[in-house]
Amino acid sequence: MRYDRQMFLLAILLTLAISLGCGTSTSSGKPPQLITDVYATGAQADLTTGVLSAVYWKNGAMVALTPNSQAYSIAVSGSDVYVAGLQNTNKQYYAAVVWKNGTPIQLSDGTSFAVAYAVAVSGTDVYAAGYQAAAAPAGTQAGYWKNGIFTALPDHGEGSQALGISISGPDVYVVGYRTQTTQVDPTHFLHAWVAQYWKNGVPVDLTDATNFAYGTSIFVAGPDIYVGGTQCPADGSPCLGYYWKNGSPVAATTQLYSQVTSVAVAGTSVYASVNQLNNDRLSQGLLLKDTTLLPLSGEPAGNVNQVATIGNDVYVAGKIAANGQGKADIAAVWKNGTLIPLTDGTHNSYATGVAVVQHN
Repeated sequence: MRYDRQMFLLAILLTLAISLGCGTSTSSGKPPQLITDVYATGAQADLTTGVLSAVYWKNGAMVALTPNSQAYSIAVSGSDVYVAGLQNTNKQYYAAVVWKNGTPIQLSDGTSFAVAYAVAVSGTDVYAAGYQAAAAPAGTQAGYWKNGIFTALPDHGEGSQALGISISGPDVYVVGYRTQTTQVDPTHFLHAWVAQYWKNGVPVDLTDATNFAYGTSIFVAGPDIYVGGTQCPADGSPCLGYYWKNGSPVAATTQLYSQVTSVAVAGTSVYASVNQLNNDRLSQGLLLKDTTLLPLSGEPAGNVNQVATIGNDVYVAGKIAANGQGKADIAAVWKNGTLIPLTDGTHNSYATGVAVVQHN
């Protein structure tokens, strides 16, 4: 009897194991294929008036936002799409705005200038980085909005702007620059831009006010902090694109008249979107992977504004320039260097931001 009972229990266990195994596999034995959605934002000009209006594209299909507006950044959380920018308020100044699923949420009232340059979402909280007008002599005040509430960032009272934002766990990172005045001799003063980021409101300088420098984007990868940006000598010499890793500068290119507009990290590789002059003295967008500058397919002139990675794929948002060839600038996304046009060349347009998500 004991033997029969043991065999009976063994049979049940085998049956359960087979059932559970069958329930977790597919007919091919492979995991289900994920769907990839590519979002980009930017602006498109009206054919008649030339006025720009913010838009975003999902897998190439355009969604129009508020007329007479511009968009700079996009973030996706679940089924919600957030776009940061500015819009006309029919008042004296443009207002900073975040669009949620196409509906504008004004962050300022239009009585003074304000702009939201970057957007990030963490849980139920929506963050937007930018700046608003400040009293003289500062001129502008860097800060960020969390769920519509503005937090000013310290800048020594001489003016600042925030151009990028990243959320990592409980920490809020904002990047941009501040102005610093230095007396260089008894009669001359240097008003320089200091590239910096703020971690939870605490400033971290990346440059020393001997030149003009600014940070455009920030990416946090574990303990490492990457900032993309540009440095320009105080004597007026051409600018050079850089990124900083944990405060140490790395030249993205040796080509003068260049800039880094965005930085991202995937695995052990660092990627950056880089604009520099080509041999025809026209702006050309490139992708930096570690120490190698990679061309992007399409016409050899334009601009790139943001890079994003997912898995082994790298996406860049920007535009192909018309350059007087009888057509308009074309908004575009590149996937692994291959051009994906977002517009057909009938309207001047450009893409400023890109976000890529995967789902079942």
